[in-house]
Amino acid sequence: MTINKFNDKDDTNTKNADLSFVINAGDTPSIQVGPFFNRPAAKIKGSLFLDIDHGILYRDTGRIWVPLQLGQQGFPGSQGHQGYRGYQGEQGPQGQQGPQGTQGPAGSILPTSTNLIYVTNVVSNDVSVIDANNTVVATVIVGTTPRGIDVNPTTNRIYVANNNSDNVSVIDGATNTVIATVPVGVAPQGVTVNPTTNRIYVANSTSSTVSVIDGGTNTVIATVTVGTNPFVLNVNPITNRIYVTNYISNNVSVINGATNTVIATIPVGIRPFGIGVNPLTNGIYVANSLSNFVSIIDGASNTVITTVIVGAFPRGVDVNSTTNRIYVTNVNDNNVSVIDGDTNTTLATVPVGSNPSGIGVDSLTNKIYVANVFGDSVSVISGFSNSVIATVTVGSTPFGIGVNP
Repeated sequence: MTINKFNDKDDTNTKNADLSFVINAGDTPSIQVGPFFNRPAAKIKGSLFLDIDHGILYRDTGRIWVPLQLGQQGFPGSQGHQGYRGYQGEQGPQGQQGPQGTQGPAGSILPTSTNLIYVTNVVSNDVSVIDANNTVVATVIVGTTPRGIDVNPTTNRIYVANNNSDNVSVIDGATNTVIATVPVGVAPQGVTVNPTTNRIYVANSTSSTVSVIDGGTNTVIATVTVGTNPFVLNVNPITNRIYVTNYISNNVSVINGATNTVIATIPVGIRPFGIGVNPLTNGIYVANSLSNFVSIIDGASNTVITTVIVGAFPRGVDVNSTTNRIYVTNVNDNNVSVIDGDTNTTLATVPVGSNPSGIGVDSLTNKIYVANVFGDSVSVISGFSNSVIATVTVGSTPFGIGVNP
């Protein structure tokens, strides 16, 4: 529309004046609020005014207000250069923990098997190490005339009684090297380990004592007097009782591992040599070399409950606590008697090498290892078939067997 110009003295237009608000965008921009007749008359030609109510822009020519129309929108300009990247902001707070993943498959219920066999060789003064493939994988030099041997599977340490050196060699099973030598009594014959307490017990045959070694420090912490000419020991780790065969006294000494004192002496057969323990049944088995039978002791009462006839000159004994089978080497018969621990009867007799002595059982594989003194070999018996499945050549005059299952 066209609006005639007026001034505040012109009464003819004030009655019909438009009360729109305007903005003065002239040379001296200012905002005027109020009706037209309250706005000072424009003195400068070319001033622009905006009708806010109607959104129309007018030009004051000095005589009339001329409405201005917007031209068509021009083409958009080209995009400017991208600005510089700003600084990285601070790290936001950690999000909530996600849901738990699905459970993985169950692991094997079977214990991990090391399956290494250690054999003392009396004349060559070393220890042969046999693996699961019935192969000698290492030979470890030890003291003079090694006889008894036992293993602590928890610490992977092997203990060897050196009969003519009056000491015990400690072998690291990981490196097959001797890491310590512990002095003990005179003429140590047998050795056994309690893996629960990490105590090692050594039968000193000439001293008629048992040396107690702390496996953590490799030092003797106690000496216990037992019967005459102790030969072989074994331990029940559940009851912490140590059983010692006294070869000349014809009895077995029972040591309390907590106090290192003899709490019982049990008469057995003539010239007891090897001894085995079943911790699960608390049964103790003693090979009487000149009686040709095995005395079975009840560990709860410390009494002999029965005897089982075996071969000629029984020497070594070991037990598979899982199957409750007892294995006895018969030196003069060159075989092994298999006793059923449930019935205390002989189930089988297995021919082996010449002059079998020490014996060891791997309860995980159900294999039995026999040291043949005159054959310089070890016979491997399957506990399933009661037959020899392998023969392994070792050092000179093998005597003792230790098993890390």
